[in-house]
Amino acid sequence: MPDSPRPMKDGRFSSGVRIAPRPALVVEDDADTRELTAALVEAMGFEVHTAADGADALRRFQQARYVVVVMDLGLPDVDGPTLMETLRD
Repeated sequence: MPDSPRPMKDGRFSSGVRIAPRPALVVEDDADTRELTAALVEAMGFEVHTAADGADALRRFQQARYVVVVMDLGLPDVDGPTLMETLRD
């Protein structure tokens, strides 16, 4: 079975097909975990934005739409499930 095309950092697949950037948001209060998670999501071909807390995540959601959100459940200013409900509304 042939390998599936893999996304590359410049928005192309290994097959040479270019795709539109897929924005993702990583919400995590721990800086090291935020950077590691952002790097992993970026390696999957996403254009990654980060937020350090719920208030920052809400500001970013007002500026852009994200196809993927990776969120810490225990943020200092709000819990993850409550923030997700707010973002969905």
